[in-house]
Amino acid sequence: MRTQNSSTLISTTVVLASLLLIPLSLTQADDGLASPQCPRNPAPQAIRFEKGVVHLTPKDRSKNRISLSAEFAQTPDQQRLGLMYRPKLQKNWAMVFRYAEPTSMGIWMKNTCAPLDLLFFDANQQLSKVVKNTVPFSLESHDSPGPISAVLEMAAGEVDRLGIQVGWTLTFTKTQKEK
Repeated sequence: MRTQNSSTLISTTVVLASLLLIPLSLTQADDGLASPQCPRNPAPQAIRFEKGVVHLTPKDRSKNRISLSAEFAQTPDQQRLGLMYRPKLQKNWAMVFRYAEPTSMGIWMKNTCAPLDLLFFDANQQLSKVVKNTVPFSLESHDSPGPISAVLEMAAGEVDRLGIQVGWTLTFTKTQKEK
């Protein structure tokens, strides 16, 4: 009987330890794979983004210009994908959605795993609306205040951390197309 209790105890301990280690191994990996909460990109190699730098200049010019590394979503396929399937975003980084003609639009968070700050820029490249800390996976539409020429998406909290405000101006420099 003692042998049976010992083996039952050992089996139970092994099962419980396994259950505890599985979630740890899934959440600790930082290899670009989707976390259990973030779905995998169904076509991870299909769409590439051009890289560059965006500059945000304060309206009153008493503060310094802010420069951020960026990816540019310009084609319809790039804009449809956007930041979907990315489990986390870096500080001082953004994705820029540029439009050939100013257009009114809405942005949702479908398959977007990380909360975002959204910045809407008018035809003069001036920041006209900020939406802070969007809810991941939400289908709520965050609408532009009117026709816009660009949207900047960045990690939630970056607008406050960097002190970005309505009226700031957007400029950018492209550096390379991702291979």
